Amino acid sequence: MENETMSPEQLFFRHIPQLSVLENEQVFELAQRTRKRKYRKGEYVFFQSDIVDHLYFLEIGKIEIYKSDINGKKLTLWHIEESEIFCLASLYSPGAFASAEVVEDALIYSLLQSDFEDILASSQELSRNFIRCVCGKLNTYSNFLDDIAFKKVEVRLAKVLLNNQQLFKDDEFVCRLSQDELASMVGSRREVIARCLKTFRERGLLRIASTGRPRSIIIEKYSELQQIAEQEQCG
Repeated sequence: MENETMSPEQLFFRHIPQLSVLENEQVFELAQRTRKRKYRKGEYVFFQSDIVDHLYFLEIGKIEIYKSDINGKKLTLWHIEESEIFCLASLYSPGAFASAEVVEDALIYSLLQSDFEDILASSQELSRNFIRCVCGKLNTYSNFLDDIAFKKVEVRLAKVLLNNQQLFKDDEFVCRLSQDELASMVGSRREVIARCLKTFRERGLLRIASTGRPRSIIIEKYSELQQIAEQEQCG
């Protein structure tokens, strides 16, 4: 059966890279077994340590995956973007290793673990794709731990600024993250981030917009900030 006969839901699953090996009939079955739900910004898909028995597929929106301690301090691990799968590792863990918070209104499909295992058993290539998916996240997590353990705050901050910048008119590179968000992603305190930003401003690497909430960070010297981000370890 050709793609043009598929429903919007089936087409969504067809375009997820990890599912590209499935036959159309398998995609139809997958779509039938999933449930779709809308989430508002600020809602949680699951909390750290929750038992997770569904696999999730993000169609619209953005999800923040983060760890937190008993005092509520956050450490952002990564963000889930549209057409990505998440919580695969947590399906086979005693509990979720991190929380999943909706940071932009989202539309999410969920698939029960037993249904996922049925579909997984139908295709060796699909199994390999999901193994690659887990390994990719492990690599991301390992690199993140290396940064936290071995790199100075200014190096980590430079990386976060560059990884979250957008190119706007007049060739301006702009990051719209707040200082609290930067602190969570860098793994430091807000006061430390504020001092680093001040240092970067004094060096002419960036400037802060005078209006807006949060105030945009405009990168003035992209290549010099990139050199800082590429430093290998603490001095």
